[in-house]
Amino acid sequence: WLTSIISNDMNSISDMLNYQEESTISLMKLYNQPTGFITLMLVIYLFLTLIAVIKVTNIFYGPLRQKN
Repeated sequence: WLTSIISNDMNSISDMLNYQEESTISLMKLYNQPTGFITLMLVIYLFLTLIAVIKVTNIFYGPLRQKN
């Protein structure tokens, strides 16, 4: 009875470690040298776009498209 509980715990721990390794590999693919710069530029672009949209909506005090 106790050995089955310990065995299940060990299996879940090994599954977690395996998942963590897979996610690390995915992140390494995303942030390696050639694509890391593109990812950074995309984040900066989206952030600046967010700021611009917020400023436009604050200037006109409403949504960008008015209902007819």
